[in-house]
Amino acid sequence: MLKNKAVIPLYINENLLNNLFTVVIQEFVQIKTISTKSQQAIRISTPLANVIKGCYLQGTFNLELLDEFSKQRTEEKISKIIVVFLETKQILEAENILKQITSSEDIKNIKENDYIEISCRLNKNPQLKQIEDIIKYMEMRSTLEIKEGSKDTPILNLLKSQVTDCKEAGCLRLITDHLFNTNVKAIVPIHLKYVQDNIEDLYNNITIMGKVVNINKATEYNKDFAIKTCLDLLHEEDFKEIKESIFNNSSIKYEFENHFLESDGSIIEILPIAMYI
Repeated sequence: MLKNKAVIPLYINENLLNNLFTVVIQEFVQIKTISTKSQQAIRISTPLANVIKGCYLQGTFNLELLDEFSKQRTEEKISKIIVVFLETKQILEAENILKQITSSEDIKNIKENDYIEISCRLNKNPQLKQIEDIIKYMEMRSTLEIKEGSKDTPILNLLKSQVTDCKEAGCLRLITDHLFNTNVKAIVPIHLKYVQDNIEDLYNNITIMGKVVNINKATEYNKDFAIKTCLDLLHEEDFKEIKESIFNNSSIKYEFENHFLESDGSIIEILPIAMYI
């Protein structure tokens, strides 16, 4: 069960979740029949002489007609996506399908095809982070070093274009911090159309519910942070060279931070179904 029932979903892959919901509950459409009844009553009161002909008739004639109608209406209600998420999660937990990852020992026991739920810190795509950092420093240099600012314009425009192309591609591969003090990190591919609000909200401590689709050495993934631009060909060493060429003899000092993966670590790739805080 949810410890915090007032969850705020930041990312829900509706297609995956609806398919999973269909499997575990066997019926996505909730159907109910509503019965309604209505009654019509007609009451007539008149002297008896108006109804029966004859002499010296006295009395009152009363007539009451009662008609009842019964209708049935069948309504189909498609479950709201958040309701589907909560119900699916509860079913997976009840059937012991969803593994709660809360320690380094749990990390060791993760296997491919496991459904897991894990709380961790999620970070930007390493390539995207490097490009955005370079843009930020170049803009700062252009502001402070006015004489040299114009020479950065073509490069800046190119890099900004690559960042735009990256974000419009619709899919990003994000990376977590080390999980529970191990040398294991997770790669989390997300589709931007399923982000519920601002993607920046994901770069925080969040809870991920998803399926493990791959476990491998980190070296297998360093070349697979594809952001669908020509910058996919650049890796850690390349970014260092770019930094040195751009910021050599500049008054703005750029400190290179390695956002890529350590070669001696392992990687768990999690296909996220939902992420929430």
